Amino acid sequence: MDGKYANGIAASIFSRKSDGELQKILGQFELDKNTNCGDLLDIGEREFEVVKARAQFKYAGGKRFVMVRKILEVKEITRIAEEASLQRLMTKKDESSTGKSFE
Repeated sequence: MDGKYANGIAASIFSRKSDGELQKILGQFELDKNTNCGDLLDIGEREFEVVKARAQFKYAGGKRFVMVRKILEVKEITRIAEEASLQRLMTKKDESSTGKSFE
């Protein structure tokens, strides 16, 4: 890596299908080594949130390991918002069926 990416790491970004299976690689990028869960990524016209981050290391000798790649699983921001609103609706529906909403 040259000086431009001295603090960067190669990262593969996957999108997860609704059934939990990994959909596809959205791309490979040079990202900050500190990119982790909850971080937002702008890729083209779309915005994603990192849901799961994994790292691959190699042994560099002398009891030292070096991160060589990061694998990020992401969800689109709009999907996260839709899932949150559906979760709230389901919670409200459960409360109203048990009568707890009037307490």
